[in-house]
Amino acid sequence: MMYLQYQRLAQRVREIVEDVAEENLIRCSVQHRVKSVDRLQKKLLAWRDKGKLEGRTTDAAILGRVGDISAVRVTTYLDRDRLRMSDKLRERLACAEVDVKDRPDSLYRAIHLQVGLQEEDMEAPEDQALKGLSCEIQVCTLLSHVYSEIEHDLRYKPLSGELSVDEQRLLDALGHLTLTGDQIILSLIERSELRVRERSVETPDGSAQVDALDLMTILGPKLDFLDRYRDNAASVLRFLDSIGLKNAGEIEKTLLEEGAAVRWGRMKRAVHGHIAETGKLIGTKTVPYDADTADGLLLLAAEKMPGAIRHMLAARKPGRPSREVTIAGQILDALPGLPLAN
Repeated sequence: MMYLQYQRLAQRVREIVEDVAEENLIRCSVQHRVKSVDRLQKKLLAWRDKGKLEGRTTDAAILGRVGDISAVRVTTYLDRDRLRMSDKLRERLACAEVDVKDRPDSLYRAIHLQVGLQEEDMEAPEDQALKGLSCEIQVCTLLSHVYSEIEHDLRYKPLSGELSVDEQRLLDALGHLTLTGDQIILSLIERSELRVRERSVETPDGSAQVDALDLMTILGPKLDFLDRYRDNAASVLRFLDSIGLKNAGEIEKTLLEEGAAVRWGRMKRAVHGHIAETGKLIGTKTVPYDADTADGLLLLAAEKMPGAIRHMLAARKPGRPSREVTIAGQILDALPGLPLAN
């Protein structure tokens, strides 16, 4: 029964990781696995023989000693996104341990997190039993993962002995190539983003249909007042679409004309003043409001289109609102002086 719970945990953590990646426009691949019964049994027997399980008499206590029964691997295209993803997961999940594997004597670069679910993630009856269980998340770049898999396969086969000098030399060469490859991928994506911006100039009205990642790439030069404009971007863009701002041209024309940074700063201070005065936080428990992310666009939308937002809120179907809808409503509540019409 406990094993089934670990299977469920790995699946739930993967779902959350994928949501975090989509919401923050992080290019990556996500996989999950549960340690096989055979490998788990061998590890526990070895630990028992070494005295590592002393004092643990229940199944829960024994399995709790193993941190990677449930495991999720995140492989990002970019090293900078490896760091972003790690930070976002530490905020989003109940993180008990962080192990940064970047060492001068190793070519493997990864961040390992030991996490559990937040209370809000265990509301479904089938998730109640996951409380207290731990899952390991490994975050590395795609190329670093390739190096790690090959190194582990060669170095840790029990009957193959120590690596030869030639094997070690070639393995080191591969590791250095992955470092170079990470830089090439970064340059490739930067060139791609430049091409997306240049092509957007060909449609001055900004009406070309693009995905969220390209849309924020196009808007990026206009959003230099937001330190982390890609964070929380996917849901904010969906919200803007729901009130009629469906492409880059409409967003720029309505929200980002000259003086946008000044208006954003004024709105930010007003909302923060409301928070300080009332003690009421804005956002959700799992992902709070942050004006320096794409949430800043919600401030500008509340200033420019309060009537459209109120209309959308009034027409919304019953049920728990999404994060961006919650924040937009909270901003309007915090600033009741905004006009009723646009």
